Amino acid sequence: MEAAKASVESICNKVYALSSDYALKIAERHWKLLAEAGIEAVTSVPEPSRKRIFCSPVHLAVPSPPGPHVSHQEQEEATVIKFKGEQQRLNTAHFRKLEQLYQLNCRDDPRMENFLSRVWCLLKRYQVSCFSE
Repeated sequence: MEAAKASVESICNKVYALSSDYALKIAERHWKLLAEAGIEAVTSVPEPSRKRIFCSPVHLAVPSPPGPHVSHQEQEEATVIKFKGEQQRLNTAHFRKLEQLYQLNCRDDPRMENFLSRVWCLLKRYQVSCFSE
């Protein structure tokens, strides 16, 4: 029994050490990517307001780097969204509804700079979850 316990503890310690190393590498890579985009680490974060307000998106202390370039093209009844040579098609009326919903609900992106990349992610998730084998 003691031999098994020692073996399990050593395995757990090894997994913990590996995960700590990976977490450190991921954090270093994260800050390197942000530095490449000209975003510096924040040393102090302002205290959040204690006043009750309407629910709104979380404003992060560290801004995100610029998103990928996603383009779109309208063809008759369909809108084609393109990213890295891949394309997703959807009905133009549905695309317009998504635009309206985004304008009404995404207060963190008033100029709609992230709209196409977010729609791309949405469509890709649908494709993977609903239409994959």
